[in-house]
Amino acid sequence: NNRYNPDFLQLRTGAVMILDDDLTIIDDTITCAHESWMANKSYVHSFGHGRMVLEDGYKTSVAKSNQTPGPPNFLLPRMIFDASFLDVYFEPGNADIRDYVDTQEAHCDDIAFASILTKHLGRPLMWVHAPHGSRVGNGKDGGVKWLNPKKHPEPIPRKAPIEGMTSLNNSHQKKDKGPLSRALSARMDARTECSIHIIRRLNWTMPVVDQYQCSYQSG
Repeated sequence: NNRYNPDFLQLRTGAVMILDDDLTIIDDTITCAHESWMANKSYVHSFGHGRMVLEDGYKTSVAKSNQTPGPPNFLLPRMIFDASFLDVYFEPGNADIRDYVDTQEAHCDDIAFASILTKHLGRPLMWVHAPHGSRVGNGKDGGVKWLNPKKHPEPIPRKAPIEGMTSLNNSHQKKDKGPLSRALSARMDARTECSIHIIRRLNWTMPVVDQYQCSYQSG
C-alpha cells in the first residue's frame, strides 16, 4: 500500500501517476495520460489492460467459454489521478481493506484502490488510449508489443531467454504446464479470492469503464 500512502509519498503535485515496472513509455504516454486527467479530474484514469472484477471472480477481458470479449470494469495500474484520492484510500474506514491486501498473496492493492475510489466517486475508471509498450515473452518470442503509438517507436532489443521458463506468449496454450504457467494460474486464483472479498466488503461492483482518446488520436 505504500505507493498510495500520501504521508510516505510527500507529494508536491496535483496529480499522481502510478506505473507497473513491466512496460515501456514514451513522451506521448505521459502527454496523453495527463491530457485525459486534465479533461476529467473526477476520474481515476489508466491505460492498463482491461480486466473484469466480478462476484464470480477475476477475469481477463475475454470470456474463456466462447472467446467473446467481455466489457472490462477494471484496469491494471498504469494510472493517473488527483492527489486527493490518496486520502480517500487511506481513510480510517478502509484500514481493514488495506490490512487485507497487505497480507493476501495476490498483492491486490490495485483492485482495492480502484474499487474504493470508483465507489467514492460514483463513476467508473477511465480507460485512456495512451501509447505504451509491454514486454512479452522471452528469447525469440520476446520483445515489446506497442499499443496506440502516434508513430511506431524505435525497436527495443528482446529480452534474453530465462533458463527454465516458457514464453508468456504461449505458456497458457501448452498442455504440459510449466512452473510459470502454474504460477500464473495460482495468481489468478488469488486475485479471484481478493476480488470477491473486496466486492462483498464494499457491497460494490465497479461499473464498466469509460474511455478517452487523446487529441492526436482523433486527427
